[in-house]
Amino acid sequence: MQDDSEVKGYKVLDLAERDGVTLRKEGPGEWAGPCPLCGGDDRFHVTKGGYQFFCRTCHPHWGDAAGYIMWRRNVSYPEAVRALTGKDTVTVTDTRPASPPAAPSAGSGKWGGLSSARVAPVAPSAGPVEDEGPTFDADYYGGKLQTAQALLSTPEGQAGRDYLTGRGFTAQTWERFGFGFDPSVAVPGSSGQNRAPAIAIPWYRGGALSAIRYRFLTPQTRADRPDKTVKQTSRGSFMGIVWGGRGLPGFGPVPAGHTPIERLRTLIVCEGELNAASIWQVAHEAAVDVVSLGSESQSITPDMRGFFARYGAVLVWMDKPTIRDARIAEAGAILGIATEQTGGLDANDRLQDGTLQALIVSMQYQASGGDVDRLHGIAWDWFDAGRAGMEIRPYTLDHLRKMAFKLDMDIETGAAWEGVTR
Repeated sequence: MQDDSEVKGYKVLDLAERDGVTLRKEGPGEWAGPCPLCGGDDRFHVTKGGYQFFCRTCHPHWGDAAGYIMWRRNVSYPEAVRALTGKDTVTVTDTRPASPPAAPSAGSGKWGGLSSARVAPVAPSAGPVEDEGPTFDADYYGGKLQTAQALLSTPEGQAGRDYLTGRGFTAQTWERFGFGFDPSVAVPGSSGQNRAPAIAIPWYRGGALSAIRYRFLTPQTRADRPDKTVKQTSRGSFMGIVWGGRGLPGFGPVPAGHTPIERLRTLIVCEGELNAASIWQVAHEAAVDVVSLGSESQSITPDMRGFFARYGAVLVWMDKPTIRDARIAEAGAILGIATEQTGGLDANDRLQDGTLQALIVSMQYQASGGDVDRLHGIAWDWFDAGRAGMEIRPYTLDHLRKMAFKLDMDIETGAAWEGVTR
């Protein structure tokens, strides 16, 4: 790992001004103007208080001061550091490999980790990077992810925001999970010739970026198979990890002689990142956690099952009954449903029509087996979430009223419902 602490205090803004680049103030800590390399108007942006930059055309990923010098002067990272600091003794490594390296070690994390990856300054590649290559350059794709995340909140990212809001998501959800917008992603089977805009969805292993799923805004036709359409494409390895760690509460190791706090919570295991994000959006404040296997072909490993076992209730939601039953057995789950049991609507469909929350409460009720203590806990989790400000949908209220009636709980006048009923 490179030691870049020596160059963190240098601003790209200062370097650009020394190069004669005239930038205008765009907002707090952000400037824009013509690119000093390709010359395009309004393509060059300096952000984060003057310390980071990108050009939408010729440097479409974040870079710091050292990255700026490498890009402008076409020099190595050590040479850029020497240009900044005047020192020859800084311990660094050149981040520009002659060819794409093999995927880096994933670290010790087993099921995805809770923190986002720390991305080193990204240097321009020595040559074009093949989007569909077999290896995953974490530095390169980390830079692309940062750019995509930044673009999602800019005017250029409006199409991405429209797609996500159209799927029922709030900004809180896509920011929590680190979604981004990439306007030009290679369509599978086209050797990079055909490209389309997509939502970038990062996957982490042990806190390090391990893969990215790109969800196209509209289905794309494969150039090599005109009869086949694709909704997404991927980079990196998804094997042995689950998605959704950034939405978990992050409880630590369980001390000897203690029981995990997750025993008081519900975990839902599903397929598809958008389904998991949908469940998180409507239920995470009611002590409901969720992880995604990514696809139905991903099996549950012993390490995953060991984590799942910390929960008081584990529910499985898969598209197909056969896959559901297999994953129930692997996960040690106490309940499972298939999408065909929900009218053919998946979790994101249910988010959009307003019934997802109620369905989750219904699943929790079924999984309780009628245990009174568990039902009381479920009801109070939702009561507390509502009092804390989470929206409780009308269908959800109907389910909770029925549950409360069976438990002899007064939900119409009791303090538990103050500020919750709508």
